[in-house]
Amino acid sequence: MKKHTLKIDDTEITYYKKGEGKPLILFHGGAIRARTYKEIINLLAKNFTVYAPDLPGHAGTNLSTSIKDYDDIGSLFSKFIDKLGFETVDLIGHSFGGGTALAIAKFSKKVNKLVLVATAGIPLNYSAMRLLWGFTFKSYNGSFRYGMWRHYFFANNEQYAALLPRIFELFKVLSFLIRNTLIGVKDIENISNESLLIWGDHDEIFDLNYAKRLDSKLTNSKLEVYTGNHDLFFYKKEYITDRIIEFLI
Repeated sequence: MKKHTLKIDDTEITYYKKGEGKPLILFHGGAIRARTYKEIINLLAKNFTVYAPDLPGHAGTNLSTSIKDYDDIGSLFSKFIDKLGFETVDLIGHSFGGGTALAIAKFSKKVNKLVLVATAGIPLNYSAMRLLWGFTFKSYNGSFRYGMWRHYFFANNEQYAALLPRIFELFKVLSFLIRNTLIGVKDIENISNESLLIWGDHDEIFDLNYAKRLDSKLTNSKLEVYTGNHDLFFYKKEYITDRIIEFLI
């Protein structure tokens, strides 16, 4: 993957690029980074030119004072799409990155299809403390349940790598992630892009009821449920990327 930077307003976006073919942007989950998805990017790059940015407040991208909510992120990355000169582009988002993809689809008419993997997007019906519990303990427990002990240590290392460069704004970044995950993306009922929702049947953060509510709010979506937890994208990467390629081509 080749590393690039692009300045948009007061945000300097670090992103990675690999592959050939029509453009595809992959948005990572909260508290990790684009490089966490390197193996997934390698699989997708066999069919697409994959762009994988660090989200604001993560690794190489700063969280500027102008970025307050999902709409601000959507506006930022719609400008990112324009600056890169895409006529059309497909988006993939995992967890917090899925909410980002939904927000961009509201702003940019260049967005074609959406793939949303265990994604944020609609308001949560529980507290910030329960969200933190699900994220920090239950999801790691789930990884052990599926024999993914290696993923536990991988995820910890990636969180340090993503957040350490932003250590002096860590509270601000975590507050931003929690607040927007709880609130969700406004007016998603207006999003008509063809969308594939991929979910684990034991997601610790966004359960199946949440997935079904999100699916019902989108006007052109299909929900597919697989055995797994919130991080199934990593340990079922070959199967899921095959399904994504099938959907996008």
